Amino acid sequence: MSTAAQRIKVKHRAEAEIMRYAKPDPETGVKPHALWHKHVHNVDLDPMQCLKMQEMDDNRSTVDFSCRRMKPRAKNRRVC
Repeated sequence: MSTAAQRIKVKHRAEAEIMRYAKPDPETGVKPHALWHKHVHNVDLDPMQCLKMQEMDDNRSTVDFSCRRMKPRAKNRRVC
C-alpha cells in the first residue's frame, strides 16, 4: 500500500525524467524525441517519425494521425 507522500515522490521523479528529455539541444534547437521514446517505451523511431514530431513542435496546428500498423495509403497528416 502506498501513502500519499510516496505517490507524490514518485510523481515528482517521473516528471523530472520527462523534463530531462523536454529540453531542446542548445546547438540545433531540436528536442530529443527519439531518445525519450527509447528511454520510456524502449522503441527506436525511424527518421520520418522524428521529422513528424519536429514538425508538430514547430507548427502547433499540425496533427499526425499516422500509425505503423496502418497501411501506407491510410496514413494521413492534417493541418488544422
